[in-house]
Formats: sequence, C-alpha cells, structure tokens
Amino acid sequence: MVEFVLIVTFLGDFKGEESVYVADFPNCLTANIYYDSHFKGKEKYNGYRCLRKDLIGEAEKTKLGI
Repeated sequence: MVEFVLIVTFLGDFKGEESVYVADFPNCLTANIYYDSHFKGKEKYNGYRCLRKDLIGEAEKTKLGI
C-alpha cells in the first residue's frame, strides 16, 4: 500500500517560508480534507503538498522529520 504525506507550508516569524510534515494519509483526497479542516483560511498557512511517501528522498525526510 502506498502512503501519502501532507506537508504544510507556512510563513514563520523572521524565518521566511518553511514546510512542515503533518501526517501520513491513505490518499491525497483524505489529506486535502484534513488540510481544509485544520489549516485552510488561517493567516500563517499558505498552502500544502500531498506527496507519495516512497518518492521523498532521505535528505528531505530527515529535514521534515518524517
């Protein structure tokens, strides 16, 4: 089974743009619903990406804390 991860991009104080790993999901539709429920419309968050977990490089996984 392929897992997908939700990565939210936000604007942090004095740090510029950063991305944060949120959670694993069975598909991007579920991740989208989660994003809409918890992040959409909040000032500090400006978007998200849903990616296949197995296609994320090891360096990026380490950086995101996956």
